[in-house]
Amino acid sequence: MSSVIFRLTPDAALWQRVGDEVVVYGVERAEYRATNPAGTLLWPLLAEGASLSQLTGALHDRWGLPDRDARADVEAFLAELRSQGLIEG
Repeated sequence: MSSVIFRLTPDAALWQRVGDEVVVYGVERAEYRATNPAGTLLWPLLAEGASLSQLTGALHDRWGLPDRDARADVEAFLAELRSQGLIEG
């Protein structure tokens, strides 16, 4: 799975960084959400397209999380975004 590139689904959401968070408007569900600090770090990477290892590495580098914990957090975030139709990959 680490060679798969994950990216935001085109036209599925509008988003903007506001202060220390990313505010996301999911078009299909007409819902606003704000990210936590990890989501704020990962969201722009997904906008560019990133692999699981790149996303995991970003959490590891920022907060020193063990790779296992960082990967679990990233996988949970990706699963949530996937369930909302916000990412591809």
